[in-house]
Amino acid sequence: MEEGQAVLQWGQAMLDSLVPTALTPGSMVLLLLASMLTSAVAASFGIGGGVGMIAVLLTALPPIVVVPLHGVIQAGSNLGRAITMRADIARGIVPIFAAGSLLGITLGSLLVVNLPTKVLQIVLGLFILWTLWFPGLKANRIPDKGFFWVGAVASFCTMFLGAT
Repeated sequence: MEEGQAVLQWGQAMLDSLVPTALTPGSMVLLLLASMLTSAVAASFGIGGGVGMIAVLLTALPPIVVVPLHGVIQAGSNLGRAITMRADIARGIVPIFAAGSLLGITLGSLLVVNLPTKVLQIVLGLFILWTLWFPGLKANRIPDKGFFWVGAVASFCTMFLGAT
């Protein structure tokens, strides 16, 4: 019986370490439901789910927590989508995109740690407004080597806006 208690205590300690102290169990459930709903929006319409999730997260958490948390949420959502659509992945551009991503993450991480919270709040707010009010980019044919810069820019922006 003691072994079972030890496992339960370990499980509770793990759960406590994963859940921010500012969140109640009810708000955690609501955020999980919002994550599922906004992921469905992104899968259905191709856009809007990530921005919606940022807005929901900002109602419960400070921006300094929202950006990395949003990245984890989007990574899970995108991983699920990649597994579902794995036959359609252009595998040749993955290493090119990944190399650009390393550059963007490196440069973004050097800058983001030095920004005050107020600046991050303004950047997040402007990004949400921009995605709502400005027309989307026109689809262009990007040469495979161009995905280095797509990865660099997207990853740089992700350091400030969550997964873009």
